[in-house]
Amino acid sequence: MNGEAKAATAVPAKSKTPIRDALRAEIGRILSADDDGPKGVLIGTAVIHALKQGGTFYRSAEHPNFKSCLWFQYSVRQLHSLADDTFKAWLADYSGVFPGSNYWPQVIKAVEYCALQNGKPIKTEAYWATRGEVVYVSNGPGQIVRISPDAAKVVDNGTDGVLFLPDQCCQPWLLVAEADALNPFEDCPLFRDASLADDCARGRLIAQLWTYCLPACGERPPLAVVGDGGSGKTPFGEGLQRLLLGVSSILTIDRSLQKNDVMVTVEGGGIALLDNADSTIPWFCDWLASVSTGGEQHKRQLYTDKGKVRLRSRGGIVLTSATPLFAGDANVSDRLVVVKMRRRDSTLGKAELFAELSAKRDAYLSHLVWTLAAAMADQRPVEGGLNHRYPEFANLAVRVGRALNLEREATLALRDAETDKSRLALESDDIVRLIRDQIPEKGLTGTAASIAEKIKLADIKLFRVDQLTSKVAKRLQTHWTHFERIFSAAKAKDRKDVMHYCILPGTGRKEEAQRNAEMASAGVRPPAAGGNNS
Repeated sequence: MNGEAKAATAVPAKSKTPIRDALRAEIGRILSADDDGPKGVLIGTAVIHALKQGGTFYRSAEHPNFKSCLWFQYSVRQLHSLADDTFKAWLADYSGVFPGSNYWPQVIKAVEYCALQNGKPIKTEAYWATRGEVVYVSNGPGQIVRISPDAAKVVDNGTDGVLFLPDQCCQPWLLVAEADALNPFEDCPLFRDASLADDCARGRLIAQLWTYCLPACGERPPLAVVGDGGSGKTPFGEGLQRLLLGVSSILTIDRSLQKNDVMVTVEGGGIALLDNADSTIPWFCDWLASVSTGGEQHKRQLYTDKGKVRLRSRGGIVLTSATPLFAGDANVSDRLVVVKMRRRDSTLGKAELFAELSAKRDAYLSHLVWTLAAAMADQRPVEGGLNHRYPEFANLAVRVGRALNLEREATLALRDAETDKSRLALESDDIVRLIRDQIPEKGLTGTAASIAEKIKLADIKLFRVDQLTSKVAKRLQTHWTHFERIFSAAKAKDRKDVMHYCILPGTGRKEEAQRNAEMASAGVRPPAAGGNNS
């Protein structure tokens, strides 16, 4: 695609059509008439008639109000918000009605009223959409790439009733032939040379599977990119945005941030990059756990009315963090897909990396499209249990892996991803981390009370913690799934309904752990207790 096409804007096209000429002639006739009739009303009616000839009025099916009214322009296949200043400026030029005139407010009100009363109800999409087995990826304000099983082609915005607003579409790109497409995670230095942590060797493939599945998956796990300063977390997240959307936008997470600010960002669709999510914010974990599984937030439209607006996540969420305290929440960590990074070795600067990505974006994004088309055509069965929270994502990810000729690697990467998020959960909470640290070699057996006494010896600050036994019991309950993934863990209650735990190193000693827990609950010292049973 040439530079002129890529620089296309969402401003409605200025074309001297017969419709425009007829409209201006009609307005001139109304203004020159000698009678004192309602000229503003007549001009508004003439404008509405012209707009109906050149397009279609729509209104939001979810929030029917004047601000949600839309007009779709046939000539350029673009959807416009009637509340947008760009549309109003175009309409003034198109009709010849000066915005400072007494007639202008009547024209605008007439157009808005017509759209709200007679417009077709519609659900506008953001960046990409799905309809059955078809995926639609926006391509600038006037085009869509329509992806169906084993096929992809460029179509007009509005095809199959799918419409994207100009400010919620991917920057224009050229769909190249499958033979000319390039795998960005093998060719682009930003992704190819990312420094991954030793215990996250398949993190690059996980990031690729997550990215390629994004336009086609209904529910998507948040992608957590974690690592020390200088590991390239933020550029990696920005790179994912620039690959799909063509631009990047960062929302830094800090204590001053309000829930509505974050919700508006994720509701906008595409990829929301929540950067430096290191602060302890009271509402953040509950919000993230809810929104990542389709949760919604309702807020009033204005302080002065009772109207409500429904906000929900319409895209993917990428979190970057050096100290991911949010992962210490068991509900959050169980929903994550994790990429762990270490300090970057690349000599290329951020600007150079982004420049290379932008130069080859057509070929990179085309590779995603053709791979996704092949994956959608694959109807072979997929191994279950690869992601208990997001089975739809795991199934498509394996098929994407097949399309990349990496089925085995994709399956292993998804299994590793379950382990990686459990590791992150066990190291992101202070009490849980201390419990984990008591397990190596001999293992850990006992009640919550005895385990609390054990970890006190490891960290004297815990002597000042109120109700430590209750907190240990709660952590063991909420993080038990993560302990089971990383270790051999079992538990059993005694006659007084007190829970006894046994956690042994390694994952192949489940029966031994169960036997030890039952022995401890019966008051018998297990052989592998390590001297710390109750």
